[in-house]
Amino acid sequence: MNWPAVVALLAVALTAEYVWLRPTARAALHRALYQPLRRRARSASRTLAALHRAASFRPYRGHHTPPRRTQP
Repeated sequence: MNWPAVVALLAVALTAEYVWLRPTARAALHRALYQPLRRRARSASRTLAALHRAASFRPYRGHHTPPRRTQP
């Protein structure tokens, strides 16, 4: 299946769920369609960030790690 068809199917499914589905069916459809795509997008984003750090030769430091000072 090509990407435009997947995007169109996802748009139709998400539109339809708010029009006539019950809340439990809506939640199941949301888990089945939206969550895997969101996980995949987050994974791709983290991978691209890691590749960017590697390309710029900067080591990974967490959000709460203070910057290291270099010797003058």
